[in-house]
Amino acid sequence: MNTVFTRRLLVGLTLLTLASPLAALARDNDDNRRHDNNWRNNNSHNWQNKNNNRNNNNWKNSRNHNNNQWQKNHNNNWKNNNNNWKNNHNNWKNNHNQYKQVQKYQQKRYNNAVKAQRTYDRSHWQTNWGNNWNDQREWYHHNALNLQNRQANDRQRQLEAQMRQQYLMYNNNNYNGAYGWNQYSDPRFLDYLHTRQPGLLSSLRSAIGI
Repeated sequence: MNTVFTRRLLVGLTLLTLASPLAALARDNDDNRRHDNNWRNNNSHNWQNKNNNRNNNNWKNSRNHNNNQWQKNHNNNWKNNNNNWKNNHNNWKNNHNQYKQVQKYQQKRYNNAVKAQRTYDRSHWQTNWGNNWNDQREWYHHNALNLQNRQANDRQRQLEAQMRQQYLMYNNNNYNGAYGWNQYSDPRFLDYLHTRQPGLLSSLRSAIGI
């Protein structure tokens, strides 16, 4: 009986001796497996974070690039538009200055022509009409008719009022007909002015341009 017990004890010890290292090995394997899983999880998490950071940085860089590109394009467009406006404004100023110069030149030519014509008319009047009333009357008659087609200014309207009053007096204040340069250029009325109102003839001559 002791022999059987001893054998069983030896077998149990043997099994225990064998089981302990196996159990320890199993625990080591479990620990290693958990460590590997933790490392993988941590590594996977770190890799994911790195990818997220990388994507976030890429997005930020892309956004900054787009913003910078938009700002650059906006500034360039503004500069181009401003330069175009300046060029157009300068062109307008140049054209306007040229137009003013042309207008000034044309006005100067016109003034010189008017001055030359008046000088000629005055000289021609003094040479050809100044000493002979018959010739002067013909000259008044012709030029007074021309006043009919001229747009009246204040001086001419004042002269016309005076001529109207004198023409009524010429007709002994008994006249209901038309008034105008067709009537005032009548040679008989001009004779009346030459005798009664020579100063009005001077005003008429001034209105004509002499």
